[in-house]
Amino acid sequence: MSGDAPAGPGHLPARAEFDRLLRLSLPVAAAQVLTMLAGVVDTVMLGWELSVEALAAASLAGTRP
Repeated sequence: MSGDAPAGPGHLPARAEFDRLLRLSLPVAAAQVLTMLAGVVDTVMLGWELSVEALAAASLAGTRP
């Protein structure tokens, strides 16, 4: 007796469940990080190329009530 509970139909071992979850969540997490990075790049470009007023306007436009 190994101490592991027998897996019924439709049940995967914990490691297999974790691998499936990771495969599903990595693209979502990558998309979120890239979206945040795009916001950072936009902010840097506005602050670098344009005025403080343009940066303030973009900050206000990007907020949601």
